[in-house]
Amino acid sequence: MQTIKTDSLLKAKGINFSYGQKSVLTNIRFTLKAGEVVGIAGESGSGKTTLLKVLSAKLVPQSGEVFFKNENIYAGNEQLLRGHDSIKIVDQDFDLMPYITVDENIIRNSLSLSESGRKRLLKQMKSHLNLKDVGSNKAVNTSGGQKQRIALATAVATKPDVLLLDEPFANLDYSLKVQAIRLLKSEWRAKAMVVVAHEPADLLSLCDRLVIMKKGKIVQQGKSKEVYQNPKNRYVAELLGPINVLNSELVKALKTEKKLVRPHELSFAETGISVEITNLHYCGGFTEVEVYSSEYGQTLITHYFGKGDLEEGQKVKLTYSGGN
Repeated sequence: MQTIKTDSLLKAKGINFSYGQKSVLTNIRFTLKAGEVVGIAGESGSGKTTLLKVLSAKLVPQSGEVFFKNENIYAGNEQLLRGHDSIKIVDQDFDLMPYITVDENIIRNSLSLSESGRKRLLKQMKSHLNLKDVGSNKAVNTSGGQKQRIALATAVATKPDVLLLDEPFANLDYSLKVQAIRLLKSEWRAKAMVVVAHEPADLLSLCDRLVIMKKGKIVQQGKSKEVYQNPKNRYVAELLGPINVLNSELVKALKTEKKLVRPHELSFAETGISVEITNLHYCGGFTEVEVYSSEYGQTLITHYFGKGDLEEGQKVKLTYSGGN
């Protein structure tokens, strides 16, 4: 089996993948180090799910290689490849065995544990993911949200070296999602993880590093905070949350060098540009405020954390604070 000297747990080199004549991944280079949680974001059809399947060895690329530790995971078994023992994926197909019970699905890949160990593991998984009442049900008879939780429990129960998660929180209620994210950051944390999600808050709260994809290519990657605060372009910025795209006059007026500015980087002050409040959206811990500058002909968004009441039509001053 071919090997390569690397300090990465998982490494993709020059991955190209197509479905027939349709190119889906182009020259993907990706590394995942032990202890890392990497998030992948991109518009629909950008290649995120296909990349996870290639990294999990469920799909074989037309060219390029993926190495787990020092071994090429494709070498010598391209025709029979259906995954890798040390890499587990929770995809949107769930990959459950439909005609066995929920309990049997969760522990089906944990045969190395003792009987008492499997029972203990099963109890923990069902408790954490609110599956206690469906353990004896066949997987085929569970809801979409339950299937997603069963698939997550099944993958985590194997204690894989690498855990790949494709939209793992899409069908979870808020409280269950918060619980799952907390556990994935602590006791469920694999040696390394890759997470695909559309909700920016999920990626930013869970991931150390972000990879941004567009049309099958990686357009930006880096530490989560760096990518969020300094997106390469508007496409990257909008994937991760609301953004103000300042015209050149506003860049000068607000005394910033940034054209792409997050709402929390703008604030009300005694001095600044004159704006009128046009819309207020209560968001719980803050109010999202839309304002319009007639002088510069642009609508802007800011987040207001103050206690005083604001009103639509109110005239205020807006300044660039950089989030301070």
